[in-house]
Amino acid sequence: HLNESLLPGGYLGVDLFFVISGFVVSRSLDIVDTGSLKNYLVEFYSKRLKRLFPALLLSFILITLVGTLFFEGLGKSTVRTGGTALLGLSNLFLIHINTDYFGLGSEFNLFLPTWSLGIEEQFYFFFPLFLFWLKTQRRSVASWLLGVFTISLSAFIAFHFISKNLQYYFPLSRLWELLTGTMLYFYTSKKAGAKISPLMIPSLLIVLGLAFFAPNLAGVFTTYSYFSFAAPVVCLISAGLIYSSTKTNSILLTNPVMMYIGKISYSVYLYHFAVLKLINPGSSWKMLLLSFVVVWLVSAASFHFIETPIRRKKWSLTSAKQLIAFSMTTAAVCLLIFLFTRMMPEKDPFMHPTKAEFKIDQCNFFDNPGRDCLLPSKDHPTLFFIGDSHSNALTPVMLHFNNLDKYEVYSIASSGLMTTTMDGFTRKDVSATALKGLEFILKNVKDGDTVVMTNQLMTWFSHTINDDLEMHRLTFQGQLISQEEGLKRYISERREIARMLKNKNVTLIITAPFPDFPIHPSKCYSPLKTALGWDVDDERCQTTRESQELRRKSIVSALITLSKEESNVQIFDPIDLICNQSTCFSYKGNKPVYYDDDHINFNISHDIYSKLSDLLK
Repeated sequence: HLNESLLPGGYLGVDLFFVISGFVVSRSLDIVDTGSLKNYLVEFYSKRLKRLFPALLLSFILITLVGTLFFEGLGKSTVRTGGTALLGLSNLFLIHINTDYFGLGSEFNLFLPTWSLGIEEQFYFFFPLFLFWLKTQRRSVASWLLGVFTISLSAFIAFHFISKNLQYYFPLSRLWELLTGTMLYFYTSKKAGAKISPLMIPSLLIVLGLAFFAPNLAGVFTTYSYFSFAAPVVCLISAGLIYSSTKTNSILLTNPVMMYIGKISYSVYLYHFAVLKLINPGSSWKMLLLSFVVVWLVSAASFHFIETPIRRKKWSLTSAKQLIAFSMTTAAVCLLIFLFTRMMPEKDPFMHPTKAEFKIDQCNFFDNPGRDCLLPSKDHPTLFFIGDSHSNALTPVMLHFNNLDKYEVYSIASSGLMTTTMDGFTRKDVSATALKGLEFILKNVKDGDTVVMTNQLMTWFSHTINDDLEMHRLTFQGQLISQEEGLKRYISERREIARMLKNKNVTLIITAPFPDFPIHPSKCYSPLKTALGWDVDDERCQTTRESQELRRKSIVSALITLSKEESNVQIFDPIDLICNQSTCFSYKGNKPVYYDDDHINFNISHDIYSKLSDLLK
């Protein structure tokens, strides 16, 4: 969670934890008297609630409070994830809102790690009843556990091909990991076991470390394909570590430092993700040290002043009525959270303001003409913005022109590259969409108007850092063409369009490629730095200007030549707004100016508006 490049398989620690938990919970249940189902359940559930709930509730209150004060990205789904965590259902809620654990949508959900607590608590609900039935009916514990284990592991494998989110969050696809620990407990409790070599635990820890680092070492797996392969391996290693630990004491695992980390680990689990997202140390060692200090101080305070005193107090939920009343109260609190957050917006500090605030969207004249793409203004020139998502990213700029200069503004969509003669290899309607948009412009344009064409041209005629080149091949008359030939045809099209517009006394402005970045700027976002007014100087959100200019060179050169040949063509080059003489930044000070790796956001819209205004004048 600190930096996936440091420990790319670190998320597999959850799989290790599930095995440990299955072992420990089985041991806890095995010593409970099974004479009465009610007493059996009340004793187990009261201990679990007393152990888990107070610290969880306090963490929800504190993280929500701090997040509200300092975190621009705290939105409805984050608060609701925390609310459902109080009921042990956050994993199911994350499935419901389709949150990919490894995706960009999870960046600002401060309660994201509670999904694994949901798996745990759903296991607590099912397993005591199942084990009680096995014992009282004198069923074979080993056979039944193996049968359920097989069903769960089969679901885990099947979900790999059906739904990655179900594979990751759904309790059935994780149950086999907990049952690995359960079966290990019942095996070790019945068997004396062989003597363990002192080298067994160090050897297993080395193999476990390799599993955590393997994605970087191999470089051939996607995150999910590696997870599907490595999770069973990690569970086997974990079972070996637990078994070895029951047969011998290892200084690696039983020294005072490791024991203390184990004691405060639940509070570390509850707070670390939120702390790391609020501070985001990036490449700064000072901020890294601060993050660790804050995590350990908060976790130690929670352990010593919340967990330990409550655990030692002489209270418990000693009756079924008390347990039911407690559960109903918690459910009511969660319902109130959902009601209070009903009107709460989904915040994103990178894409704000929302489309509702924009009051304009792109019109696709090929599929759905609509009129939502117009910002009206009487008796003033019209600006026609046409292009793909990079043109749409200029929406705040369009608002400036409409509000400040009273221009009438149209925002028109092209399906990928704005080309009238070529098509995308994977997008067959590119030219048809562009022709419809151009037809609309030529029909409605008048003397003094301006057309602004914006695409990420490096995607089609060079390459961007993250785009798949094969997904952006162009075809002409059904045949694949090279990027060089594609650029020549594109410039030829612009020349023809420029001459048609010149006959109507209309200016054509073509946007040169925006710089792009290796990672999403959210990876560098620090609410703490923003609150303190510090610059975001994270090297991960920077590139060299030289590398940008090298990939843009042929495109910019062709555009400049076109502007010299056609008097009504102007080139808008945004690179000086993003880069200094040596470095390009996806941040200005502590504000992100991109909403992903190559789309600008509203924080730089005024600068772009000013530069475009100069061209219009």
